[in-house]
Amino acid sequence: YYSPLMISDCAYAEELYDLVPLQVLQWINILTSAGAIVLVCYPASHYLHRTIFEKVTKGLIISLYVFIVIFSVCLILVQGSQLAYRYTARVKCDAQSPKVWCIFRYLVTVLTSSFALVHVGITVQHGLYSFLFSQRIQQLAARFSIIISAIIPVIFGVLAYHRDSLDGRIAYCSGFTEHGGEIVMSLLYFLLALDFFNTLVSFLLWKFNERSLITDRQSFDLARTFHRRQNLYAMQQFLPIATLHAIFYSVLFCILTFKITK
Repeated sequence: YYSPLMISDCAYAEELYDLVPLQVLQWINILTSAGAIVLVCYPASHYLHRTIFEKVTKGLIISLYVFIVIFSVCLILVQGSQLAYRYTARVKCDAQSPKVWCIFRYLVTVLTSSFALVHVGITVQHGLYSFLFSQRIQQLAARFSIIISAIIPVIFGVLAYHRDSLDGRIAYCSGFTEHGGEIVMSLLYFLLALDFFNTLVSFLLWKFNERSLITDRQSFDLARTFHRRQNLYAMQQFLPIATLHAIFYSVLFCILTFKITK
């Protein structure tokens, strides 16, 4: 399946020029992305250090915030550039942006994997914390997950888009390109499986910690009881997010699969 949004001729540019819902969606993306930047930067600088999260989880949360900011900035740039060329076009056919701006659209596509991988890292950290692994092992696992979250998007990006030319102009940048469509679908399969597995493991860890908390209370081990409560609190914050991730990728997968088989 190759999206018609990859077409860059004048006829398509003129069609998009008059497509008001697309412009509304672009503005929504820009405003939502700007709001996301504010929502992650302000709590990160004012409130994160006051939370009950332990140090390793805070580090993973900060890395997640960084990926959100990068994702949002890229989305603002690609959508903003296309709107700018539309509003400054003398004729409808001129409402095409240079393909080099599509780099930011490609980044938006591959950066979705970073969110899933950081959430997996958080789940791994919860598991290590649940089974009382040392702080050093937890820190090493967290750093490894952050590194992987940065490397995997680069690998997918190179595989998907290295054959796509950035010469010329295009009416709209799409994450699905002539050469990279199959790689992007493979990325979606990977994220779907990863999110489902992560959600299942998160739920099992949550139930395990709930039962362990009862045992810890009966042993009157205050330190272990506190750590167990701390871990449960962290899991209660992230389990709904992991579930929503799995639902989102499932819906997206179904939509794209339907379009491919149609």
